[in-house]
Amino acid sequence: MARNTVQTGSLKTSLQKINNCAELLAANMKHLHTIAGLLALGLSVGYGKGEATKKPPPARAAVDVVKQQTPKPTKPKAKNLVKQKVLFLTNSTFHAHGGCMVPFNGYCAEAGVNYDASGSYKHLESTPRGRRISPFLIGQIKDRRILDLIKKGHFAYVVLVTRYSAFATDTGAKEEIAAFKKMHEHIVRSGARTVVSISYLTRDLTHNADRKARNLAKHKELKVALDDMEIEGEKHPIILAPTGLLWAEGVDRFGVDAWFADRVHGTPLAQHASGCLFFTFITGKDPRENDHVDLHAEAHFPDKQLSPEQAKWLRERVWSLYQQQIAKKL
Repeated sequence: MARNTVQTGSLKTSLQKINNCAELLAANMKHLHTIAGLLALGLSVGYGKGEATKKPPPARAAVDVVKQQTPKPTKPKAKNLVKQKVLFLTNSTFHAHGGCMVPFNGYCAEAGVNYDASGSYKHLESTPRGRRISPFLIGQIKDRRILDLIKKGHFAYVVLVTRYSAFATDTGAKEEIAAFKKMHEHIVRSGARTVVSISYLTRDLTHNADRKARNLAKHKELKVALDDMEIEGEKHPIILAPTGLLWAEGVDRFGVDAWFADRVHGTPLAQHASGCLFFTFITGKDPRENDHVDLHAEAHFPDKQLSPEQAKWLRERVWSLYQQQIAKKL
């Protein structure tokens, strides 16, 4: 009887183990069905070997592909920072009361063009003979300091400032034009371009119609003589800046006291006007699109800026003179 009881207990234990195994097997079968379903789904969309559709790249790879296909924005080329140097061969004419070089550079900076104007005082002040030069070309062409400065200075433009008195007589005009020819050739051979400023008349003569007419006629004669020269087999036309015409108009518009600081020298307003004129005739830029208004201020001329009236008149007149030259009416 005891033996039968033991066997019965062992049988129950075995049956219980069998049931547990069956339940475990059933649970595993459910997982196997789930895995099989996922594998089937993967094969249907192209995963695995023999896929009909290409497997899409991982997300990171897709980003890399987009980066490779998107062109990088090109950076704008840096502007050429080498400035074109402009030399003014002048004594106090364009140095006094702030000079015309400072406003010239101011207009260039405002327009974003690379020019740098300087006067002969800057380059000659430390020389044994001092910084003053002859007011006439007939004297400048004999000055070795000036010739060396032009030859070695790497200038793009050299501005020659005439004196109306040099053209007062036919003999004087003939000698001055001969000197201009020599200087023009020297400038061209240095690699620069010649700019000639039509001289203005002094305070006492600014309303002398006959002197103004002769002065202009002689400068036109000078331009023809220089333009017709052949240097190294080519002609090299000069730029003729009508400073004298602008100054005469400035006196008519604003009065002689606003334009002349003394008998000979221009006020800061006149010097600013000259800077604007040279800026326009050398660069070809329209001054009407420029906002430079700074004036050299000093005790007798305290204004630090052009008035709106002065700025408007000046830019319109300068541009009109430039257009006349372009049309060869000046």
